[in-house]
Amino acid sequence: MNFGLPSLAGRLSPEDLAHLRTLASRGRYGDGQLLHARGEGVLSLGLVVEGAVRLVRRRPDGRMITQSTWGPGHHFGYLPVTTSGGRSHDAIAVGPTVVDRLSPEAVEKLLAERPAVARALLDVTTRRLALLADLYDDMRLLPPIVRLAKLLLLALTGAPDGRVRCVQDELAQLLGLSGVTVGQLLKKLSGLGLISTGYGYVTILDPERLDIWAAAQEPL
Repeated sequence: MNFGLPSLAGRLSPEDLAHLRTLASRGRYGDGQLLHARGEGVLSLGLVVEGAVRLVRRRPDGRMITQSTWGPGHHFGYLPVTTSGGRSHDAIAVGPTVVDRLSPEAVEKLLAERPAVARALLDVTTRRLALLADLYDDMRLLPPIVRLAKLLLLALTGAPDGRVRCVQDELAQLLGLSGVTVGQLLKKLSGLGLISTGYGYVTILDPERLDIWAAAQEPL
């Protein structure tokens, strides 16, 4: 789930993207394969070519909490390239996945040779931070059902058929709720005629109506 955010690849010119790929090494991964582990000190910038990469943290009880999932064109792992410390999350392939990886040295070379790449990275990263701030505020201020509605609307961006492709457990992890609770909330939204659910997706029947409903639930 890319939260409707722009991708790094989408912000680059064909020439800059091609140059990035000349500096990268390409890796292919099977579904569920670990790309890197939390705390790992071997750092790189990854750009998803095919499939998707899920960033997760493992709890002491064995549960995995999803932080985000990034599809084609999106990058991950940039912050550890420029800061001390190891990886902050495990990165796991979702389905057959292809990733272009750049070493810290390749990233520095790319940014020096292509200033437009630095501007694109700054733009995309700033938008991600702004979204995280909004999600944090929502967590403190809004009822869970409104947070779910807003998350579905975010995920709808770029889905012309009105379908958000996700599973209940993924929504639960992103919202910090139990799967049972998210199931109940989806039933309530369905009962209000705002969504319908299917295997592996949620259909937003009228995005504008759902947006108006969510806004009406927010505290003044």
